[in-house]
Amino acid sequence: MEDDLLSLFEHGRCVLARADYGYEVATPAGWSEADLERLPFQAAVAEASAGKGLLVRNSALLLGWSKTRSAHELWGSLRALARRGPLLLLCRFPRHAKEIRSRLKTAGVPPALWETPASGEVPPLYRRLPPGSELRRLHLSYEWATGLAAARGGVALRRVAFLVAEAGPMTVPALARSLGLTAGATRSYARWMEEAALVRRSGSALDFRHPLLAELFQGPPPAEVKLPPKERAWDPVELD
Repeated sequence: MEDDLLSLFEHGRCVLARADYGYEVATPAGWSEADLERLPFQAAVAEASAGKGLLVRNSALLLGWSKTRSAHELWGSLRALARRGPLLLLCRFPRHAKEIRSRLKTAGVPPALWETPASGEVPPLYRRLPPGSELRRLHLSYEWATGLAAARGGVALRRVAFLVAEAGPMTVPALARSLGLTAGATRSYARWMEEAALVRRSGSALDFRHPLLAELFQGPPPAEVKLPPKERAWDPVELD
């Protein structure tokens, strides 16, 4: 994945990378790194060294910083950074990536875009965790909850999730019938879930972003039934 990203810098100095939950993007050797979860934007800019690359993690927070009084400086600073050296902005959700890309184009920094393929492949993080483990379920719950927080629709999206978990990939018309909603409303829910990287298109049907998310909407496996021990016949010798 890193090789694909780095190859994009041959055509431009700014790359916007959108990686699903469970995929790690390592900082290239010799680059600086700034995480907007831990640093204000101004401090992140100070992390950059002239001529060296800069990886900005959680770049969706740029959209929040752009609403502050120093908003006019923000996109100009990114333009200046891209001119000084390679700039890689990393975010998670398609909705945020779309908006950041539009803002960068307006600022004169049209970025190359790289995204995690929506192939339904299980992310590398989960392949390292034991099936059925509490840790894996915690990660799945966090992935879903944070995706839901970035989406719209609330409980309606959970209704979609329960249906897909039970029936497998479903078309919008089939979902609409099951939900008792119009096709237009159901298409909106599907789009919101796609924009939050919760689901993907599988042909003409809607499916989970990766199959493990279905585990969150299925009941626990049936408990093992323990039969009472058989009564042992008395041996007359034991009565002596």
